[in-house]
This record gives sequence, structure tokens and C-alpha cells, in this order.
Amino acid sequence: MEFNRRSFLHQTAFGLLTLGVSQSGLMRMAQTLAATNSRKLALLVGINKYGDENNNLQGCITDVSRQEELLIYRFGFLPSDIVTLTDQQATRENIETAFLEHLIAQAQPGDVVIFHFSGYGHQIKLTSADENEQKINSFLPSDGLLNQKTIANEIVLETILLLARSLSTDQVIMVLDTSHTHKGKQKIGNLRVRSFPVTSSEINPQELSLQDDLKNRIKTLKKRSSVPTLILGASEQDQVATEIIGDSWSSGLFTYVLTQHLWQITSPSQIYFILNQTSQQVTQFTGLQQQPQLLKPDKSRLIYDFISTSIGAEGVITNSNEKTADISLTGLPFNLIDDLGLSSCFVVASSEELEKDFPSPENEVLQVISKQGLNAKTQRLKPTSSLVVGQTVQEWIRVLPRQIGLIIALDSSLSRIERVDATSAFATKPIPNSIATTSNQKVDCILSKIDSNPSKAVGDPDSPNISSTAADASLAIGSYQLLSVAGTPIPSTKGLDNEAVKGAVQRLIPQLKTLLAAKLWRLTCNESSSRLRVTASIDQLTPITQNLITKNTRLTNFVKSLATNSLSSIPQIPIGTEIQYRLTNNEPEPIYCLLMGIDGSGKGFTLSLPRTEPDTETMASGQLQDNIIRSKETLVLPPNNLPTWRVARPIGLTEIYLICSSRPFEKTLKVLETSQVFHHERNPIFTLAQPLDVAQAILEDLNAASEEKRELNNTPSSYALDVNAWATLTFIYQVVEETR
Repeated sequence: MEFNRRSFLHQTAFGLLTLGVSQSGLMRMAQTLAATNSRKLALLVGINKYGDENNNLQGCITDVSRQEELLIYRFGFLPSDIVTLTDQQATRENIETAFLEHLIAQAQPGDVVIFHFSGYGHQIKLTSADENEQKINSFLPSDGLLNQKTIANEIVLETILLLARSLSTDQVIMVLDTSHTHKGKQKIGNLRVRSFPVTSSEINPQELSLQDDLKNRIKTLKKRSSVPTLILGASEQDQVATEIIGDSWSSGLFTYVLTQHLWQITSPSQIYFILNQTSQQVTQFTGLQQQPQLLKPDKSRLIYDFISTSIGAEGVITNSNEKTADISLTGLPFNLIDDLGLSSCFVVASSEELEKDFPSPENEVLQVISKQGLNAKTQRLKPTSSLVVGQTVQEWIRVLPRQIGLIIALDSSLSRIERVDATSAFATKPIPNSIATTSNQKVDCILSKIDSNPSKAVGDPDSPNISSTAADASLAIGSYQLLSVAGTPIPSTKGLDNEAVKGAVQRLIPQLKTLLAAKLWRLTCNESSSRLRVTASIDQLTPITQNLITKNTRLTNFVKSLATNSLSSIPQIPIGTEIQYRLTNNEPEPIYCLLMGIDGSGKGFTLSLPRTEPDTETMASGQLQDNIIRSKETLVLPPNNLPTWRVARPIGLTEIYLICSSRPFEKTLKVLETSQVFHHERNPIFTLAQPLDVAQAILEDLNAASEEKRELNNTPSSYALDVNAWATLTFIYQVVEETR
């Protein structure tokens, strides 16, 4: 991309003065034109390859592809108005020149501009004459490394902000899926970090020269001191941005979740809600290690309101013929992608959302026959018309294998013999599982060793394995625990010193069952695709009454959450606070619901269920009953006849799953009846004795409810869930110490 940047800056700075009208007049004219035909421009940058295999990332090209699909097929960008720079194309010179030539030279007042960067970030540490240190955030282009340990060609954050201020429009969004603070590891748990492990001590002179040119241009144009640019950052300043790993695919966690939720947005008023959802889902996956940022000047506004359709979608057609269609599964949750089974069905979306009879006879159905990463090949069932690339599809039947298990990684802190013993021990346990065979494989948890010798670092996935001779001689030293995918200790899994690895595996079976139960519950989450009309909220009752979170399914009229101006969407609830849930049924028929949860100690729990009246003759206790929500009514949980729900220890993140069905939970109630003891008079919350059995029974009940509504048959080896028959809404909050 040949371009004289200094000449461009000079010409554009003075070109406006030669037109015979004032700059403000041109602005008003452009805004008038933009009101009917504003242009949408984007520059998308993604860098996986940095010249050294040890430093390469994996998900940045996927980020660019997902953003490009979103902008074209969801928000109506013209492909010719999107410039993508990936890998070797994304040099410092090319990135900055593309910003100048494609964005600044073309954008007019009122136009929409998107800049996306996925790649490494790092920090420049400048030391002044008086030895004060200043840390400057910067981005690493593909030619940023002089060698493996020397950075010589970075793009400073200030340069990007100056480029944004040079734009003629104030409708600017920057999505920065990178981070600048390095924690000493290139992976945390099973997630690759997007902070480069080496810092630099000076800014490239060419970068400083460009900054001077930009400042002069802004001064000449009498631009305001700042531009109301909206910046969406993947993490807070002292945190790291991460990449998730799937089966044959990888993506930036933040970009994946953000684009997934933007495929669901149907109204500009929902944007804060969508951003809060993004932050909540990222935090749910990483704990509190990665919390997305929303950087927004007071006078700016969120401008993802250039929506070309009011229909939410789970995918988009990328190719088709008379018999098959390829779809990108761009609107599905990332945890569902790899477990979504063959024979799952999607419906080609109508021009308007169907309120009932989904799918209608006019809707064409696409059934999955193969999958590769984030893409699926589907068979066209009863084709009705020609399909067009860019048509969106909505989820109808979600097929899940019955034998879903945990994928467990063995941390590098385990020796060769410990790995063999652990693999053997897991193979004999009564819980579906498999052992990850490579470091670039999706996992659900990590078995790690805690060495009792503090001088030896343990649990670092980047460190070389302990030699078998040294490690085997000290097998009795230390204990074992489970780590999350993000590398944080899973509560209540640490053992005592000197335990054998086979004994540790046996000890961890209850926690592993709870982890698998939580995985199954998460696989049922479908608030964006469910066609049950349900609204649910969690409310704080003491010391003041306020709504904390509100969730809606697809067909429910959008309810604005009270947390409208913050991206920090994980409510903090002090111990002792009284809370309640409210579920409203907008269906013409009754629905049935259960509440399941995972607390900060990693234990599964449920809310007490009502019982029938006891038999006065036999003195037998009454039978458990479903929570029933009549049509157009609201159910409060816990109900008034139970003790209040006061938030209790342990501190940490709590996940709640509100699972609704069009049919009673018959099998689930039987499991709870035989395994659970409820003492209604003391506490409405009870630890689940058999969480995995409960989770599997819930899937059986949802499968049975779906059989009434679908014509397609599923095999005995899978569940087939119909979005017309169930809804699972998720809430997450942080329990904190009581405020005084």
C-alpha cells in the first residue's frame, strides 16, 4: 500500500479552506447527506504470526472473520468499505496508512467508522532523567519484533487516538482485543494470553514523527481536544486478554462473545444490555481475571444502532446449492460449538420475527450433516426457494450427545509417572471423561500438583515438564487440586500433602460430577434463541430494593436493565442481603421451572420445591411438585411460604440457572425425591446430593417436552431440544463480605 502520509496530512489539512465554504458549513452539509445515506467504513486487523512459532497467537484471524461477517451481514456494511489486514499484511506502516487512506480520507461527518485490532499488546517503559518510570500502552504489528526478545516497531495507543481525532465523524467505535500487562506466563490455564512477554524502553522515532504530523493536522483543522470515540477493551489495564481454544478453532474470548451477542441485538436501546451480557459471560468463564472495559467519553453515545434487521440470528449462510447450505455458527455460545450434535436444525429467518408456529411451512429447515470448527454443512429439508449468501438462520432443534463428558488436562506440574497413573485412574471412574492429549485442545478443567517445596514453581503450563527421574523420586511431596480453564483453583479441590495421584482422582470424583453437571446446565442456556416468552429478574430486597439483572427470551418485549451505564455487569451482593427471583410467563399455557446453581465453593444447590399435602391415613409425606407459572402470571422465588433467601457464604462467584419447560420435570423430581432432603422451615436453599444425576434428568425432561413439538426424530444416543419447548436463563453475581 504505497502512500505518502506526510503529503496526505498536509493536503487534507488545508484542502477544506479552498472550497469557499466554512468547515462548519461543510460539516452541516455532510450531516444532512449522512442523515439519508451515511457510509460505514471499517478497518479490521488480526495478527497470529509474529515470525516466531513460540510467540504466535491462534485466534486473531478468526476474530477478523467474525467481525467482517457481522458488519456485512448484520449491520449492512459494503464489502468494499471494509479493509482487512492480517498477519504479514499488518505491518505498522500498512496499519497506519490504511487508517489514513481508508478511514480518514473517506469518512464524512455522520459516517460510521469501526477499527478492530486483535493481536499482541505490550508496554513501553520510559525512564526520565530523574528515574521516574512511565508506562505507555502500545500494539505489536506483524513486523514489531526485531528478534524474539527485542521490540522495535510498535504502534503507540496515543497514535491510534490521534488518528481517531483526525476523523471527520464522531461515530467511531474501536474494538481492542488485546492487553498490555504481562503476568509472566503466555498461558493462564488453557487460555493463551495476548500480552507480549517483553517490554521495550523507547518509542520508534517514526511513530513520534507521525504523532507530530497528526497533532499539527488536528490543530490546523481546529478539532476539539478529544473525539467521542467509543473504545471497547478486552480487559482492564492490569488484566490480560485471552484466547479460547475449541476443536480445530480458536478466537479471542472477548471478540467471540461480543459478536455473538451483537448477532442477537434487535434494537439500539439494547446495546448497553448486550455489552453487559458480554462482560458477564467473559467473567463467568475467566473468573475475575478478565473483565472487559467500556471507555466512553461523557458526550459520546453508543452507535451500534446502524441495524439493518430486527431479527436475531444464530448463524449466516455462506454458500449453498440445490441440496446443501454452508452456515457460519456465528451467533451460538462458544461453549456449545463443539458439543452441538449432528442433526441439529436451523431455520432460514423470515423478514419478521414469527410470534408463533415456528417454523412455519414457508420457513426452510437446514439440518446439520457435518461440522468443522465454527462452520457447519447442512442438508436442505424441503427446499422452498433459492438461498442467498448472507441470509440469517435461527436455531430450532439443539441436538446434544448423551455421553458428553469432561475433558481433563494434566498440568505440566505432574511427572511422567503421575500422568500415567492419573490417566489410568480417570479411565476407571464412573464419570464420562477424556484426557487432553495436546496443549492446544479444548478442556474443561486441569489436574495440577501443588508442590510443598516453595522454591519450586508448580502449575506453570509454560514451564518444561519435570524430568521423570527427579519427579518420580518425590511423588509423595505435595498435593493435587483442580484448576479452571483460566488457571484459577477450583474451590474445595485441594488435597492434603503426600497423597497419591490415584487417591487424589478418587477424592475429586464428587467435584468432577458437579463440574460436569454445570457443563450440562450451561449447554442448555438459550435465552437468545428460546421462543418461550419468559422474563426473569433477580432483585435485591435489603437494605434497599433494586433490580440487579433482568433477562428476556427472544420473543419477550425487551426490558431495560437498571444497570444501563456500566460495563461492569457482575453485581456484588454482600453476605446477609435478602434477594428474590421473579419469573413472568407470557405464554398462553402454563410453564414449569427449576432453579439450579453453583456457589463460590463449587457446590451445586437448588431451591426447595413445593409438596403435595401429606396422606393423613398412611402419614406418608407429600410428593415434590414443580414450580408452576400460570399464563400471564409472575412467580416469586422463594415463594412467600418459605424462609427468605439471604445471601450466605462462601464468597466468590455464584451461577444461577433458571430452567423453564412447557412440560413438568417428572424425571428430575423423581431424582430429587430419592436423593434430596428438604427442610422447608430452616432455609430455602439446599446443596445437591447428586448434581450430575439431576442435570441428566433435566436433559431427559427437556427432551421429552421437545418430542411433543417436533416432527424430526432423534437417535437414542442424543437429546434433541426444541427452542419452542424450553428456556434456560443464566445469572451470575459475586458474593462479597458484608459491608459495615
